[in-house]
Amino acid sequence: MESLFWTLCLAAVITAGFRLALGWGRQEELPQWDLVVLTRNSAQSIEGVIRTYQKLARLEGKDFRLYIIDGGSVDETLMIVDKFKQKGLQVEVIDQADLAESFAGAVDHLYGHIPGAERSNQAKPAQRERVREIRMVDMRRQEA
Repeated sequence: MESLFWTLCLAAVITAGFRLALGWGRQEELPQWDLVVLTRNSAQSIEGVIRTYQKLARLEGKDFRLYIIDGGSVDETLMIVDKFKQKGLQVEVIDQADLAESFAGAVDHLYGHIPGAERSNQAKPAQRERVREIRMVDMRRQEA
């Protein structure tokens, strides 16, 4: 009976050693997603949207990058976004009204060609990397 006990202990130590050796020094990357937000005069709600997605990312255990595609805001939208950037949020602001007109144009600019969209020569190779998920929010306010 005692030899069975010691055999099981030895098996457990060997198994733990293999798991430790195989996983030692390996860091798992956080799954990443991108949040692409089309804005135009969105100062009233942009802060709440960004905070909501920050909380969602924490709940999901993920990190995210924020792309603001602004269609010519004349309110404080970009100043509010800049506050988040100064606090360390990964933010890129693209202030181009033509890209803010459609999600297809925005995605094409950020990630390269997508079916049904014109090819953008401005897409950056580093931004064409694959991400697990792209979430898009349309916050463009229509003038009354």
